[in-house]
Amino acid sequence: MSRTIREDLKVTSTLRAQRNPGAQRLADARGQGSLEQEVLSEMASSMRRAEDKVLAALDTLEQAYAAVEAAAGIQTRHDAIARYNEAREVARVARWEMIVHREAIGLRDSRLVRDRYPIPKQLPLTP
Repeated sequence: MSRTIREDLKVTSTLRAQRNPGAQRLADARGQGSLEQEVLSEMASSMRRAEDKVLAALDTLEQAYAAVEAAAGIQTRHDAIARYNEAREVARVARWEMIVHREAIGLRDSRLVRDRYPIPKQLPLTP
């Protein structure tokens, strides 16, 4: 595992303990009409689900990488790398969906998401 991938996966582990406080602030907004409050609450819940999806995908990616490191034979390693790359694509799509969702509710800057939820590089399939 290159150092960059290991660092990226370490960030994922750290995020499990931290949650997005901005989503909670949206849910706790005061002084709003009941309909507006309900809409804000649903937006916060939706963002939480999107974040949970990304974190679950990154957890799966971390497990897939552990399988690559533990692989003994050439074919086993090749299969583990293929599963890792598939898990990476699932994580990449989940993060992209979260970015699109954030943009839909008016949060246009995706750098925060990209920095907070890094996706490691794809691993080359070795013969």
